[in-house]
Amino acid sequence: SSIIPSYLMSIEEITEANEFFESEVNRIAALAEQSWSDLEKVLFFHDYFAQQYCYDKNYYTGGADVIYDAYNFLKEKTGVCMAYSLTMMAVFNKVGVKNTSAFNDGDIWNVVKIGDYYYHVDATWDDPIVNRSMYEDFFGLIEHNSFMKSDNAFVSLGYSTWECEYECNDTTYDNETLWSSSNAPFVITDEGWYYVDSENYKLMLYNENDTTTEEILNLGKWYVTGKPNSFWMESYCGLSYCDGYIVYNTSGSIFIYDTESDVSYTVSSPDCGEGSIYGSYVDENTIKYMIADKYDRTNPVYGNVSLDDTLVKRFELSDASVLNASDGSEYLYCKEINANTYASFVASFNNMDSKLSVTDSDGNLITDRNSYVGTGAIIDLSYKNETVDSKTVVVMNDTDGNGMINIADAAICMSMLYGTHENSNPAFDEAADNDDNGTVNILDVMHILNNIAG
Repeated sequence: SSIIPSYLMSIEEITEANEFFESEVNRIAALAEQSWSDLEKVLFFHDYFAQQYCYDKNYYTGGADVIYDAYNFLKEKTGVCMAYSLTMMAVFNKVGVKNTSAFNDGDIWNVVKIGDYYYHVDATWDDPIVNRSMYEDFFGLIEHNSFMKSDNAFVSLGYSTWECEYECNDTTYDNETLWSSSNAPFVITDEGWYYVDSENYKLMLYNENDTTTEEILNLGKWYVTGKPNSFWMESYCGLSYCDGYIVYNTSGSIFIYDTESDVSYTVSSPDCGEGSIYGSYVDENTIKYMIADKYDRTNPVYGNVSLDDTLVKRFELSDASVLNASDGSEYLYCKEINANTYASFVASFNNMDSKLSVTDSDGNLITDRNSYVGTGAIIDLSYKNETVDSKTVVVMNDTDGNGMINIADAAICMSMLYGTHENSNPAFDEAADNDDNGTVNILDVMHILNNIAG
């Protein structure tokens, strides 16, 4: 007799699969900052895989091609416990977290070393099936019941006898921790760990250096559909991070929280009918959310919001702006002379990114807060180092572009009237046309003189 092997992939397909696997592991590993502690890295990747991936429902339904391997798990974003564990092991190895696995007859999970001790981490059990008819998991939400646990804690959670090369004896994280009451991923930033205190409906910030916590905002309650006086005993707020912003949801809206300005912006308030928003997350610059009658995806409606459209705001002026902007106009008009300083101009915008640069009419970059911004200056709004909008400043009566009104402006206006002024910038003509009739006339000159005289 002889054995004839059967191959699932050709050599070319194996090469492509290896390249894809390595590329995805590198991409995911790069999501963590090198400066993060091992605990922060483990917390981040536990939450990442529990939120972004889901358990393979084919395991329950008897469907074909249940995914056990890391390659197809990364490709299809679904798999069983072995797929979760193998993939997380590859990522942990990439970011330098010492780890191994533990397994029994029906399960496999990760074991990580933090400091001098080993702890159990099971992202599969923390990504539970919550709808037993559709075999769906939480939408954008996770659990932390099987995160950073000792052997004794895992026994109490119902894990049966397992094999592992290390013992997990430290009980530091077995009881009350920051993540004990959170059903949302943690967001790790330079400011600290943003997290949802699900039991108290709050967005919180934890400072690892001094172990203090700070309430950022109250999320409000999630009321039971059809029972206006009843509410669920925890929040269903998804939490994600993108380009310096925290993305989160309440029961009725999607928000972006600017960590620098401590301000939240409403991204979307969809029609929820009698339901609520039960979870959200960011996937490739798209905010995904679910409206349903219940957190288990009863009568779900799924929605998307583009983060690019959200973050790339065109010129958006604040209520206290010293500027005016006409719809469709290429100009920004200054309303208050003597208030047209660089500092006042920058403060006039409430764009979330607020990456503004101002150059004068000669093309020189203005950086001095007290410098006047005059006619012909260019204000550029940039996002991700690319200019997305540009406007030209018009300070009425400032016909020479120095940001001030004096006799020289009246003289230039006179030369415009007689056609002797050489000017290639139409913004100066706009500044001289006080009566907005499209031409410069003697009334415009008189207006400037009256302005000078006060």
